Amino acid sequence: MRVFQRKYFFTASIISTLLLLGMLQIPGRNTLPERISLLGFPIPGRHTLLERVSLLGFPIPGRHTLLERVSLLGFQNDGKANPSIDCRDRLFNTSLDVQQSFFLRDNLVEAVRSLQQYPKIDEDFQKQDLSFEDFVNTNWAELAGSGTWLPKYQVYLVVTRLIYYPSGNLEWPTISFLRGRIFDSKWNHLNGYAIPWSGEKITFPRVFDIPSIWTEGDIFLGPEDPRVVLEDDVEDAEPVIVFNMLSDLLVKRRMMWIHRPFSKFSMPLAIKGEEQKMTEKNWAPFFHKTSSDGSPSRDLSLVYSIQPLEILTCDLQNGQCEWEFQQEAHSDVASVSQHVRGGMRGGTNFVPIYKRSSSRVNLWAGFPRTHLDGACDKVSTYRPELVILARTGLSEFHIAYASDAIDFGGTVLNPQAIDHPCEEGHILIPNGIIRWDQRPAYDLIHLSLSVADRTIQVVTLHGVMKLVESLPIMAHMVRASTQPYHDSFPKDLHWSAAGKHVLECSVSAAMNSSIQNAMQAQRRLNQTEDKAV
Repeated sequence: MRVFQRKYFFTASIISTLLLLGMLQIPGRNTLPERISLLGFPIPGRHTLLERVSLLGFPIPGRHTLLERVSLLGFQNDGKANPSIDCRDRLFNTSLDVQQSFFLRDNLVEAVRSLQQYPKIDEDFQKQDLSFEDFVNTNWAELAGSGTWLPKYQVYLVVTRLIYYPSGNLEWPTISFLRGRIFDSKWNHLNGYAIPWSGEKITFPRVFDIPSIWTEGDIFLGPEDPRVVLEDDVEDAEPVIVFNMLSDLLVKRRMMWIHRPFSKFSMPLAIKGEEQKMTEKNWAPFFHKTSSDGSPSRDLSLVYSIQPLEILTCDLQNGQCEWEFQQEAHSDVASVSQHVRGGMRGGTNFVPIYKRSSSRVNLWAGFPRTHLDGACDKVSTYRPELVILARTGLSEFHIAYASDAIDFGGTVLNPQAIDHPCEEGHILIPNGIIRWDQRPAYDLIHLSLSVADRTIQVVTLHGVMKLVESLPIMAHMVRASTQPYHDSFPKDLHWSAAGKHVLECSVSAAMNSSIQNAMQAQRRLNQTEDKAV
């Protein structure tokens, strides 16, 4: 009882203080009631203490309860594509509530120790006058965590990339391996967890047995950039890990591959009837709902390119891929990307949006990322963007929405990275939508990211479904889904052309954001130097 009284007194004191402060006007800022999301008011700013008030009783699983409201500039597709349309006509501004990210740390020494069956690793270790721990700390790294929620087992599977770089330069690794770990619903690591599969127990953590080649003197070997996807509503669905890997060392050809982590099956992907390119990477996977009986799909869809929009369907049994969609639209809208050096590509898997999908209209959400040059003098900038992909009818795809670059405020980047966007803060890569609980009371996305190619972080986003439902295009899409097929979304290319323009607006806005961040950082540096003088 005494503990309860203390908690009650403490809570009441906070509320009283907030109410008193709310009577005051802080110069240059909004009043307190305008900035507390707990009361349902809009929060136009970022990074203030009052915006990070713990929302008592808010249904967010995990370790952190503090939220930061992040403003989100975006562009929506209304089907209009003509010369008079510009990016301002497509503006759709909203916000997301974001929890403080947390790190998925690993025992790197134990991870590398599990690879000692590779003679080359042990041979290299023996050549160095180092303890095994020092050998690992100076030659190995782990990053790029992607994963999925396994509803049957109520655990997360997270796949990371182990990198061996004896050159001392992380950007020039010799070889990579993929490592899988299991976490419970509260993100506690489960060491020794076993998943039963076809009469065998698959124990984690483990390094996946992928048939990579390792030859003396070569670099960039082994699997890279893993992305994990799981088919929903299939009881015994097995995750699919999509990655790229050098597959022909004679000509240095890099191909896309899939790996099944439980059945231990690996296979390269190839586009039927086309000559293999020298480099294939950045394919973003997603599943269509193709059967109503709950049986696993034979096919996997992949966004091959987002600019222009191109989508493949690949057979999971033989690796043969065919074009499902290739954008043909040529917009009359004036291009807005002449000043942009770079584009949008890769990023996370795409996840179906069930509440707003039907037999005629399907929606997916994903986080591609921009790779842009010109904002910083010596390095490129990488940032994620939220993109809503739509399919109407049987095979017509278009972009329904795309946001500006998102850095998630202080929930992902530390103060050093925020203050120095052209140094530590220039790389923020989205790796996977691990889980999206789309129930209205939750609406939570667990998104994995890497900062500066060094970290494995998970950030929780609240409000993406609310954003999707508030898009003006949604009401039109739902109406069209109830009409006869020939009346709904005729194949007139307007939606595709408008979607192309939406992406241009998004990339252009990302470029402007990178430039502004770099300029602000330079001004802060100049002010610091002036004060020192």
